[in-house]
Amino acid sequence: MLCAVCLLWGTFVAAAAPVVADDLPEAQANAPTAVAVTVYRDNLALITETRTVTLPAGSVRVLFDGVMDRMLPTSAVIDGLGDAVERNFDYDGLSARSLLWRSVGEPVLVTRGPTRGAPARGEHAIIQSVGDGIVLNFADRSEALGCAGLPERLTFERIPTGLRARALLSTTLQRAVAGEHRITLSYLVTGVEWHADYSLTLASDRQHADLAAWITLQNSGEEGLRDAVVGVVAGDLSRVMDEETRADTYRDVTRACWPMGTTQWRGRPIAPGRPAPAAPAPPPAVMAARQIEEVVVTAQRVAAKREALGDYQRYKLPFATDVLAAQSKQVMLLQPRRIALQRLYTFIAGTLPDVQPAPVPTNATLLLRARNDAEHGLDEPLPAGNVNVFVASGAADILFTASGEARDTPTAVDWRVELGESTAVTVLPTLLARSRSKHWFSAATAVRDTLRFEILNATDAEQQIELMQRRIGDSLRNDAPWVMQDGLPTWKLTLGPHDKRSLNYVVSYDQPAASE
Repeated sequence: MLCAVCLLWGTFVAAAAPVVADDLPEAQANAPTAVAVTVYRDNLALITETRTVTLPAGSVRVLFDGVMDRMLPTSAVIDGLGDAVERNFDYDGLSARSLLWRSVGEPVLVTRGPTRGAPARGEHAIIQSVGDGIVLNFADRSEALGCAGLPERLTFERIPTGLRARALLSTTLQRAVAGEHRITLSYLVTGVEWHADYSLTLASDRQHADLAAWITLQNSGEEGLRDAVVGVVAGDLSRVMDEETRADTYRDVTRACWPMGTTQWRGRPIAPGRPAPAAPAPPPAVMAARQIEEVVVTAQRVAAKREALGDYQRYKLPFATDVLAAQSKQVMLLQPRRIALQRLYTFIAGTLPDVQPAPVPTNATLLLRARNDAEHGLDEPLPAGNVNVFVASGAADILFTASGEARDTPTAVDWRVELGESTAVTVLPTLLARSRSKHWFSAATAVRDTLRFEILNATDAEQQIELMQRRIGDSLRNDAPWVMQDGLPTWKLTLGPHDKRSLNYVVSYDQPAASE
């Protein structure tokens, strides 16, 4: 029985793998003739390339050179080649990161300096480990790179084998059809992302503003794309990553200093992979040090075109553009002039504790708000992004005042930018009285709070203030009129310069028995 099982298993394995991929002829796909990039949030982009390749008949290994270095290999889809039996992503790029990872146990020349009054000094070491910190093993000690407080660089004797100049994706076909094929290659990559940036310039009346919205594209990878049709998608995607994908996405080499205030470990050195090289120093082959790459910034003022994709919005650039390595690019999204804008202060009230020895004033939040419709000068879905606010102080002079975040905002609702708390407009909440009574029909306790809020405007100008009560019950009694706004009861007040106003009301709610 055992032999029969072995024979059956051997037959199955032979049938599943009739050809060894390394023995196959290879066909190199041509460079892309067309490239499209769709950039999502959360560090993700979809690359679609159109290529041609000439295939022989039979089994063949097709090579796609120059794919993006941060591709997710399991996401690759190839259309136009038939059924593949194997796919490989062969890439470890020649970069400072991969050079260090591949050089663990290798000799290196560490040069420190020059400093004021002292020339640069070189010393041989072995790269002991990388990851959470780059550990260098010298003849008499071990140190963490980047902790000496001096300029540092590493000189490597050689480039480790296996480091490719460009990324390579390959797929194996068993029954290729001879001739030229036009194929489409699509895959997901990390390292290419986008966000929206807004510049909001308030007019002198503080009731109108000019808005400039930009799409900012960033490619932090080591490969780029040329003449690509680029679109960005506004909306948050649901993503699930396994541990291997997550490790490929976030793997990096960092410099970490030793704890307890020292950069050295003295005593018996950690056993290196090989003894430290003796002088003289080896000739330099590669100079590598971890450093921030130069970011090239470009800008285009031609507005992107929007199209709805169900719950998402896609903005397509009206021209082909380059998405180069280590590049940041900006494209105009929209530029409405003189939109109607409200500048006001808000405060959200909640429950107050029973014991208040000394109530403390709380700062209100400065808010800019514009209705996203045609009547107020907008009427376009606005993606989330950072907002820089400027104030016109003269005919040709503006001042930067603050920055805030705006969330995704569809049309016919308010576009809101919170600019932080203000010490000039404060609210003093006080619990005047609290009564409790038991329900005869449940274990919950009926609570009735009498609240007072003293609002102070310490500025030299009239201010609009909105006080909102967080919904904690169904009953609210107050003599001053209030409206429902964003799902909360809201009082709208106008305070003059250095004015003070008190607002009293009663709120009733049920308190569960477990929270007493």
